[in-house]
Amino acid sequence: MSATLIGRVLQKGSREALKGARAYSKPTEAILRKNTAYQEDNGVPVYLKSGFGDKALFIVTATLIGMGVIQSYYTLISMAMGKKK
Repeated sequence: MSATLIGRVLQKGSREALKGARAYSKPTEAILRKNTAYQEDNGVPVYLKSGFGDKALFIVTATLIGMGVIQSYYTLISMAMGKKK
């Protein structure tokens, strides 16, 4: 294959890729509304702005992390103390 043929194939492929990307380049109305809601300065952290679902997910995640930290400390202390005789 010559270099010009490879160049033409690559150029055609890039044009085809851009045609497909143009269909997704403009955000929908729903995305624009959510974007304005997230940009609004109302004192609520961005990770809690979607309502109850975000709050529940945050609480569950924080609880699991806390339980993991406590379990880690328990394991480290029990390994440091050794077995009781």
